[in-house]
Amino acid sequence: MAERRPSRQELMLQQRRQDFVGRVAEVSRFRENLNLDPAGEGFPFLYHVRGLTGIGKSTLVRRWRQLAGERGAVTVPLDAGPLNPLEAMAAISTELASQGHVLKAFDKRLASYRQRHHEAVTSVDGPVDGIGPSAGSAATAQLALAGLGSVPGLGLLAGGLDPQPVAQGLESARSWLSARLRNADDVRLVLSPVQVLTPLFLRELAGVARERLVVLVCDTYEQLAPVLDEWLRDMICTERYGALDQNVIVVIAGQGELDQLVWGDHGRWVTDVPLDVFSEAESRALLAGQGVTDETVIEEILRLSHGLPALVEQLAQASPAPLPEIPDPSESAVERFLRWETDDDLRAAALACALPLRLDEDVFRVLAPEPVADRFSWLRRLSFVQEHGGELQYHEVVRAIMLRFQRHRSPTRWRAQHTALAAHFAERRQTLEEILPADDRWQDTAWREARCSETHHRLCAEPQAALPHALREMLNAGVVDISLFRHHARAFRQAGRDTDSRVLMEWSKRLTSPLPEEGSESANGRLVATLNHLLAAPGLTDADRALAHSLRGRTHHTDDQLDAAVADFSQAIDLRPDFASPYVGRAKALLQLDQLPGAHADANRAVQIDPADAEHWGLRGVTHRLLGQHEPALADLSQAVQLNPKYSWAFAQRGLTHRALGQLDQALVDLSHAVQLNPADAWAFARRGEIHHLLGDHQQALADLDSAIKLNFEYTWAFAQRATTHRLLGNYQQALTDLDHVIRLDPEYPWALASRGQIHRALGHTDQALADLDHAIRLDPGHVLALSERSEIRQLLGHYEQALADLRRAFRLISVYSPAPPGTQHDEVHLKRDQSSP
Repeated sequence: MAERRPSRQELMLQQRRQDFVGRVAEVSRFRENLNLDPAGEGFPFLYHVRGLTGIGKSTLVRRWRQLAGERGAVTVPLDAGPLNPLEAMAAISTELASQGHVLKAFDKRLASYRQRHHEAVTSVDGPVDGIGPSAGSAATAQLALAGLGSVPGLGLLAGGLDPQPVAQGLESARSWLSARLRNADDVRLVLSPVQVLTPLFLRELAGVARERLVVLVCDTYEQLAPVLDEWLRDMICTERYGALDQNVIVVIAGQGELDQLVWGDHGRWVTDVPLDVFSEAESRALLAGQGVTDETVIEEILRLSHGLPALVEQLAQASPAPLPEIPDPSESAVERFLRWETDDDLRAAALACALPLRLDEDVFRVLAPEPVADRFSWLRRLSFVQEHGGELQYHEVVRAIMLRFQRHRSPTRWRAQHTALAAHFAERRQTLEEILPADDRWQDTAWREARCSETHHRLCAEPQAALPHALREMLNAGVVDISLFRHHARAFRQAGRDTDSRVLMEWSKRLTSPLPEEGSESANGRLVATLNHLLAAPGLTDADRALAHSLRGRTHHTDDQLDAAVADFSQAIDLRPDFASPYVGRAKALLQLDQLPGAHADANRAVQIDPADAEHWGLRGVTHRLLGQHEPALADLSQAVQLNPKYSWAFAQRGLTHRALGQLDQALVDLSHAVQLNPADAWAFARRGEIHHLLGDHQQALADLDSAIKLNFEYTWAFAQRATTHRLLGNYQQALTDLDHVIRLDPEYPWALASRGQIHRALGHTDQALADLDHAIRLDPGHVLALSERSEIRQLLGHYEQALADLRRAFRLISVYSPAPPGTQHDEVHLKRDQSSP
């Protein structure tokens, strides 16, 4: 007997298996699940595959069907054809019969229903034995019989019929049917076909499932759901129609999520399988399988397809065409996205609403054609539209393809729509400005988003003309907060993507490629590179460049590149001498360089330019204090807190000035106020702890120092001060613990080494004490505490000449001796760079 040759269909199936690319995880998981016990806990029997049109849902479920078939399962596809549950069951029965599994009893009963139903609909207006509906209700009864029971949830109001005449007509029809059919089962069959036929269908399906696994696949479910959703849910998840055999697996594949009103209580049984676009590797694998190997062609296909599998395959089939001849698939893709919508105005609205990054109902009205301007709720139901915080947002791939389609189809309309959007967001911004103080605007989310959206749409409408304005906006945002600068730069990058403008794409690379996430190690260096690009941009004014230099100076300052910071601030001052912020920035950098006269002069100039700014008075007050001019310092710092009663930094600085004047009670009041205003200020807590220490209240000092250390565990001065307080209280072990931590953080801190040596001497640890004191003196040969402590130890050891030499040296330096840890320059000046702004 000759060996059977495979059919054409079988050969095609083999080719499909070989061509299948991607979705490795989804395929593997389904294959593994087929090996599980259907009666076991957690067996996945209801899958929901979802994603954009063209994302490969049908391809995946087709592959799943192949896998199930290879394991001996019966697989039944169900597409968008059925109009109601009866047709769905009929289609499944027909498919099962084609595979040798006939549902005999169901088919027979279904044929009986169709015959009885036809007779009822066509004959209901004719009397039987004198019984029949009146002429006035006959038509209504026919409509009721035609639709009743076909779609769960349809009820008696189908087609907008008035329920009263429908009910009357139906009652007449029921009486007529009872008289004509003589069989109560047949009457019930005609009036409630789904309720009668579904249990029978399930019983016969169970007969098939007892022998083999059955996989039902409902594809294009967005079209099936309106007529099958409730029926399918009840059949799978409830016992309304009887039992579903455990060997039945149901796969639902559609664009959107399942309706929560229908499936919400049964979500635990649904295995959700969301599909996203292909990765670059998956796209390349598909192209390779289609014989596309030219790298320039591959890059262009990747760009045009955005990884949407249907488009990758479509473009692959057009290759190996020369690069310029590769067709743009955006038109066919848009047709895919909107294929179920036939209203031209709604299609136009869907396209136009892809232009904004996010939209609400007001934006929808700007873009939608007048006849559908009130159909915002329709947009929310589109599968590629998601809601975030009351605003709608398109799937990024759908949006990108729709934008490209519109740019190419009508550049004039493109510019007009973006101009209209820019005007809308400008009006929204201006409305907010009527109630927002100028200083608070950039911190207000609604105002900031309106301004960024306005800039975005101006760039999209006229990239070249809007460029200088957009760069100026970036600088203004960065002046307020550098994180806003990054936010604005990302919006700029989005405009480059949306327009595909060569100019904007080039600027996008310059402005965004150097921008890492905040807090990364190289953030400041890359930000400087971005500012370098901005300084070289065309169309900026001297005032714009002064802003850029000030931002770059501030960035250098935070990176401790003080000379570079001073140079940038000086350039900003040269470009705009009446601009106060660069004077403030340069004054702070000069303070850290210990150039007090220059810092004082810059702070003084800032006060002259803008005497209403509390920060300027506070900064000049600090320079007065560091120059030993305590009375003028008090006057300036008092003016600062008068201008801004919540200026915690100025209160803390005034407290430190009172301390320098020996006015400890006033110092305590100011530092307490600073802590109250800013409970996160570790420096103010530590300095208040020092005041308590000087007032002899050591327990309160410890409490404040504990608070400072909790806020900043690397605050060496606070640990050192707490060690001193512990030592004075006789808590030597606690003091040693604190000093050990300080020295781990800063191994070359002479005061900490000397203090630890002092405690070791008090505890009789002579060798450790000498080691610490020798180290401290090597680091600072004039350290009085270390010299005096080493002199004491040398006396005890009988080394009198060496002890005397240390003592004489200490006496010569005694004027600078301090039993408390000296403040580092950072602690003394306490410059909060994050409070400054160019």
